[in-house]
Amino acid sequence: MRQTSSKNRSIDRIPTHRWRFTRRQKRPGRRWIRTAIGMLTAVTLLLSLAPTIVSYTGLHHFVLQRFTAGLPVQVHCESISLGWFQSPELFELRIVDDQQSPVADVRQLRIASPLWRLVQNPTDLKRVELFQPTCYIRCRAGGSSLEDLLSQVEPSSKETLLWQGEMIIRDGSLLLADEWHNRQWRLVGWQASLQLPSSQQDALQFEA
Repeated sequence: MRQTSSKNRSIDRIPTHRWRFTRRQKRPGRRWIRTAIGMLTAVTLLLSLAPTIVSYTGLHHFVLQRFTAGLPVQVHCESISLGWFQSPELFELRIVDDQQSPVADVRQLRIASPLWRLVQNPTDLKRVELFQPTCYIRCRAGGSSLEDLLSQVEPSSKETLLWQGEMIIRDGSLLLADEWHNRQWRLVGWQASLQLPSSQQDALQFEA
């Protein structure tokens, strides 16, 4: 008989096991928490960048249309500067009526109220500054273009557009065209201050 050493027999008696490596299952609750945190982070980032997105895209035209809804004019803006904690500024504004006739051109418009406050209360403007505006008024027999615009304002808009604050015009120009007698007048370098809403008699101050 073949004899085996005790060393070999001890090796044969060592049991062999198959080790199974199993992945630990994640709890469903933790997955929902991570998803919620990710969505909250994305929404916060989007809201913080919203003014920048509006400034560098064509969305500022849509914002202007919403802000001037109910007025018989169209407002076009070349560029805009927005920030949640800064005063909104608009550059190179062009205001036209329904016939695309010019109503006013404004070099720069600045609103003192920060953007986050305007979102909460769009009528609380604090102070509006118009730099180098040019107003166009056409006069005719029995009326003017300014009277036509005021008559086209919807009654519901007169109640909703009760802006509160002070409007300051700096270095303004007025171009008055008399279509009846074919004459024109120009008034330049005037300053004006208007309290909104203008219910008081001394709400308007004018300097030329």
